[in-house]
Amino acid sequence: MKPSLPQRAALTLLLSGLAVPLALAQNQHQPIDLRLTDLRGEATFLEPIALPPGAMLHVSLVGRVAGAEYLPIATRIVPARNGSTPFKISFMKHMAPAGPFRLQAWIVADNRAMFVGRDAQTVIENLDKFAPIRLKSVPAPQNIDGIGDGQPLASPYKMTLKGTVSKLDRRALSPDSRLEIDLRDVSLADAPSKLVVGQVIQLEGGQLPKNFAMELEKGDLQPRRRYALSARIFETGKLTYVTNMLVEVTPENRGKPFELRVVSAAPTP
Repeated sequence: MKPSLPQRAALTLLLSGLAVPLALAQNQHQPIDLRLTDLRGEATFLEPIALPPGAMLHVSLVGRVAGAEYLPIATRIVPARNGSTPFKISFMKHMAPAGPFRLQAWIVADNRAMFVGRDAQTVIENLDKFAPIRLKSVPAPQNIDGIGDGQPLASPYKMTLKGTVSKLDRRALSPDSRLEIDLRDVSLADAPSKLVVGQVIQLEGGQLPKNFAMELEKGDLQPRRRYALSARIFETGKLTYVTNMLVEVTPENRGKPFELRVVSAAPTP
């Protein structure tokens, strides 16, 4: 069976880590200690996101060998879990030079890197200590073979609604103005609308137009239901501007920027 790309990557890292210490030991006519030792740790995520099926955690231990650059010592690939993933890297003791050591970690799904370490490399001084790694999402992941299309890997579970709130009149808003934006389920004409997600922006002397971005779960937008965006502005605690037109949101148009225009909330004389 032909090995997959992640398997080939792991094999390359392992073989490159073996080559240098074995050559050094042979050249110096020293016996090679083939005993194994373990490095244990746990990778946790900074973002509360659910991983897609088949996601794998790749952890590589690297160290400085005989004054050379940092080279791979061993790599472990394990199924990734939501929240945190424990790992254990086993390697031969002779392959572990004096510290410090570095850990590189990433989560791969569908042959793409979804998460990498918060820092490019996690430095550890002692291989006997527990090694925690914190992972962050990758804004523009590369394919595992190093050839990427530069496009962000969209989470299969989250999405962002983006847009702009503006008004026609030129009256300056008060310094304490507050902008509220809601996405509501308006499917039922004879029942109150249901809030899906909301955002509050303190303008702090700023004026319109104002950009917004609201994150929600993809499951929040259900087929055959109606959703609408609305905006309100409060000045000194008083409602002064509202949207007066329906801005509909559907699973099909959710990726486009939305334009919300507010008008005066004062009653017409």
